[in-house]
Amino acid sequence: MFGQLPDILEDAWVNVAIGEIEKAKQTIDGVPKKHPFALRYHEVEKVDWETCEMVLDNTNRKKYLSKGWK
Repeated sequence: MFGQLPDILEDAWVNVAIGEIEKAKQTIDGVPKKHPFALRYHEVEKVDWETCEMVLDNTNRKKYLSKGWK
């Protein structure tokens, strides 16, 4: 996610430099209009705060914190 814009610009610049203007335009047009984070996390799900201690339980904390991002 981080650093995508410079890569896109570099790819487009290289395409322009070698005369592939249409390919450069396609590369630029392929950039999402919204930030990738905003596209994925556009709403907050309802949370049952009464069961929150299950997530914060010390015995399960390492398990939850070790999971990768989806």
